[in-house]
Amino acid sequence: MFALFPVLALFVQISSAEDLETPLDDKETFETINSMYTNDLVWSDEWAKRALDWLKSPEYRESVDADLIVGGRSLIVNANDKPVWQKILDVLEIQFDEAEAELERLPPGTVYGCNGYMSTRKTKDDYVSAVCLYKKH
Repeated sequence: MFALFPVLALFVQISSAEDLETPLDDKETFETINSMYTNDLVWSDEWAKRALDWLKSPEYRESVDADLIVGGRSLIVNANDKPVWQKILDVLEIQFDEAEAELERLPPGTVYGCNGYMSTRKTKDDYVSAVCLYKKH
């Protein structure tokens, strides 16, 4: 029994050091930030799912046929003190500013979906990843 204790202790240390991923499924925030840069786009739950898959799988990225991709990843300091919408805005606002011209050229009826996740750690800071995918129709 004592031989298992060091193995168990090592396992606890390894598992607690890993990041935990928390989805940022906040459709309202993603729609709001898009409305600040675009007009008459159509939200798609299917494309929102694709956005999360795109973030999590480099292999999946190559199979996504999006006309425009806007996203980023940032360290959010004191993340526990911020609501989810603020974390998303902190990551995407700069990306949307940089892609403003491309976003404005998207025609009405363009389908889009956004998603993200937060890598929570045992600190007060978190990494937040978020992306929006757009497909012209």
